[in-house]
Amino acid sequence: MAAGRETDEQLTEYEKQRLSRIRENEARLEALGLRSLAASPLLRNSSPGTAKGKQKKRSVDEDEEYVPSDSGGEEKDESSSESAQDEEVDGEGKSASMSRAKGKKRKLSKSGKSTKNTPTKGSASFAEVVDDDTSLQQAIALSLAEYSEKPVTSLGAETSSTVTRASESTPQKNSKASIQDSAKNKKIKKLGKSRIQLSEDDVVQFFFSFDEVGKGYITPWDLERMATINDFIWTDSEISKMIRCFDSDGDGKINLEDFRSIISQCNMLQEHEK
Repeated sequence: MAAGRETDEQLTEYEKQRLSRIRENEARLEALGLRSLAASPLLRNSSPGTAKGKQKKRSVDEDEEYVPSDSGGEEKDESSSESAQDEEVDGEGKSASMSRAKGKKRKLSKSGKSTKNTPTKGSASFAEVVDDDTSLQQAIALSLAEYSEKPVTSLGAETSSTVTRASESTPQKNSKASIQDSAKNKKIKKLGKSRIQLSEDDVVQFFFSFDEVGKGYITPWDLERMATINDFIWTDSEISKMIRCFDSDGDGKINLEDFRSIISQCNMLQEHEK
């Protein structure tokens, strides 16, 4: 009985404390104005159907949140596919770089071949221009007036004399010495010849390009006219010296034979090979 009384006394004290705390809390709610908010319809308890619907939605959301295991696999697959794509891109970049390097090598080889072939084309075109330019031929024929075949003939005589001396000392080698002598003479003649070779018809044509009227001779006035046409700066004294140098009969004029001798002395006259 005594124990029951003690429990009743304790419960009553506990209830007293609880009631006092409830009163204090209510007083605070009234002071803060929160009792009206608690009575508002927004904070009322919803129906059990809505609560169940919310629980179902939460369970569905939780199930969807547990999907990351599959998504993790997909991420792995995506990462592996991305790495494979990166490797393919790297492979394509390497192949493209290799193809570019090969293309550059081919271009360099082609450019080297073209540079090797260009000098022959340039020399051929230059020769064609020189052959076609009649004014340049005339200028060369007149400016090289003092050139003669004396050095060439002297060289030929020296070589022939040396060969004859050697042949006298060694009579068994006469045939070989004669062959060498003829070959050397041919080489010397080829060296003495100009690249521009004119036939008889070309000589006559060039002569009448100076003598346009058809007088049969070239006067100092004709030379002066050709000099101005071809932009040569020749004084009157130089022109008179040219006329006197090649005038065979001393009449102050150059006829066709004098003009032919000029071409032959310049080694520009074409010879018929035997």
